[in-house]
Amino acid sequence: MVTEYFTVNEKNIDSEETAEFLAHCKEIIGEGGLVVFPTETVYGLGADALNGEAVKKIFTAKGRPADNPLIVHIADVKKADDVSSMTETERERFNKLAKAFWPGPLTMIVTKNESVPDAVTCGLGTVGIRLPENKYARKFIEAVGTPIAAPSANTSGKPSPTLASHVKEDMDGKVNAIIDGGACRVGLESTVIDLTGEVPCILRPGGVTLEMVKKILPEATQLAWKKEEQPKEDIEKPKSPGLKYKHYAPNAKVVILQGDSDTVAKRIAWALENARLRNAKAAAMITDEQKKYFSKEDNIVCMGKADDGETQAAKLFATLRDFDDCGITEVYATAMKEDGVGYAVMNRLYRAAGCLMVPCKKILFVCTGNTCRSFMAEYILKGLIEKRMAAGEIEACATEVSSAGVYAEDGGWPTENAVDVLKDIYEIDGSQHRATKVTAEILDKADLILTMTAGHKRVLLGFFPEYADKVFTLAEKACGGDVEDPFAGSYKTYVDSAMHIEEMIVKAGL
Repeated sequence: MVTEYFTVNEKNIDSEETAEFLAHCKEIIGEGGLVVFPTETVYGLGADALNGEAVKKIFTAKGRPADNPLIVHIADVKKADDVSSMTETERERFNKLAKAFWPGPLTMIVTKNESVPDAVTCGLGTVGIRLPENKYARKFIEAVGTPIAAPSANTSGKPSPTLASHVKEDMDGKVNAIIDGGACRVGLESTVIDLTGEVPCILRPGGVTLEMVKKILPEATQLAWKKEEQPKEDIEKPKSPGLKYKHYAPNAKVVILQGDSDTVAKRIAWALENARLRNAKAAAMITDEQKKYFSKEDNIVCMGKADDGETQAAKLFATLRDFDDCGITEVYATAMKEDGVGYAVMNRLYRAAGCLMVPCKKILFVCTGNTCRSFMAEYILKGLIEKRMAAGEIEACATEVSSAGVYAEDGGWPTENAVDVLKDIYEIDGSQHRATKVTAEILDKADLILTMTAGHKRVLLGFFPEYADKVFTLAEKACGGDVEDPFAGSYKTYVDSAMHIEEMIVKAGL
């Protein structure tokens, strides 16, 4: 199939040339073909919503699972009646939201009528309807004279297209025509709200936020979208696209790091440096506030300010696609604020990362003088983290490791045998380590504090009882025994101590 291209803009929107091309699009749609068109959210892959065979071609072109319903696009609010049979309650809710947000990035799910084929709704008795804000989209839908079923115009599972060039990458040769209308303003798919239940419920967040909807329908709620929070029935038979499958993912593996902004930025900076040492091609998505932790050489994209969800939304999919174009294999992203449009940004980023967000954590090992046991534990775990990173477990970057001693002398040198064991067995250079004395400030910053023995734990809690909820012996976490002091022992004593520490670190799942 040869794909035709046509560019529409403010200068030619009302031209004879555009009218002729839209008439041609009407022929394509009437014959059961596919046309890609721009909207304010993302580009849509359109077919006649009332032609089941044409709609099936959408699924084929995208490689889309057959149980992932489509949204029907209309050019006039009155046209909603062509595809729906709303109840009185649905109609009341529909009219209020349409008055407030249409045309715009809001899809409303209502009871469908018999004209809508099962191919659109995947056998459900409901249909999602949207009236786009984008004038080019409405001009196209008006010209073809039928409701248009359209998901995003990308290969299923990949980042949605916000530029015609993105569409070309995925759809050239698979569709009859592509209308290039420039960059999409919103950059995320529409908000989807279900009006058929006891209370209106947002199934997919977007540019129209829950806070905005509540001003119109105070009883409205929002579906939990994190995998561990989502009801099983919503995953197995979704009413909305974007609920069941991994979506929006670049070719690279994506990891989202959660935590305070500075900690996350430092871990991402470390991850990028680690990637360079491994000759891996990595990139990062950060906020403007985190830029100070990175150099010009770091491959980073600033997504906007932490509280600017609109800017983040507009840049998200284009950034993920740019990473693919650059051959990026690892992406480290900071978790954005989950409020307003930022909530929708995190919904998409979460699915791009395979439904995984990793909390940053700081592990502190504690012994007596911080010159042998806790020192070796720190460097052994750091070495294991680097090996996991090299093996593709890039989420391991979220763990920051340090050590200290309850009676340490700040700046003290590590024992020679401990340094030699790390070098000989683990190929780790610990010669520059300097002892650190435990302080309240150090303990306060740690998320998990692991002592080498029960005695260390008692002493530590004697000085700092307020940290009892995060102090454990390594043995408690690993179901093992205390790490005995190798100080003044032979080289073999240090070897045995290091091997014991490594065994328990592994058993503890650190």
